[in-house]
Amino acid sequence: MKRIIFSIWQDTDWRDQKPILEERHRGYAKFCDADYQCVDLNGYEYADLQFEKLHQADKFLDDYDEVLYLDMDVIPKDRMSFFEVHDLNTFCVHWTLNPKWKIDAKNAALGYEGKNKIANTGVFGLNKSFKGLLTQEHNFDNNEVFVSYIIEKYNIPCTELTAAWNFILDNFISTYSDAHYFLHVSNKVWNYE
Repeated sequence: MKRIIFSIWQDTDWRDQKPILEERHRGYAKFCDADYQCVDLNGYEYADLQFEKLHQADKFLDDYDEVLYLDMDVIPKDRMSFFEVHDLNTFCVHWTLNPKWKIDAKNAALGYEGKNKIANTGVFGLNKSFKGLLTQEHNFDNNEVFVSYIIEKYNIPCTELTAAWNFILDNFISTYSDAHYFLHVSNKVWNYE
């Protein structure tokens, strides 16, 4: 079984953290017996960059059986292998209840009241059976609305990751416990313990 963990980097004002984060991702990939690649992309608008991670995941499915994507600001903890815990025969993603505008946009595209939550693509995993799913033609402006739409529209088998696998640290939540395996540091307050 060939596995890869990948991230995307575009130069930011927290560039001094890149070497540390990249090493953490690389170390976690080794812990999971997977390859690792940080894809350097510059010159993309934010929305285009978010769709590019979907395209990159699809490209990796050409050569790998299982793919795990981590936003660059996700700090993995080397205590449990994502691949060993989750069924990647399903699309693995964390669902959130916010923001409401994304949920409304997804439901409007569906033409009916779907799930009142949205997929957060800061962490997602999948296998070869999903080849082509993330690169379908569409008119969406937001990748999370698009991913949520296709999962619901086509009744894609999905594993809803618990917050332990995409625990978002922001301006409201800044503490975590040992029960969290991936810390998504959206507040950019770095703590590598």
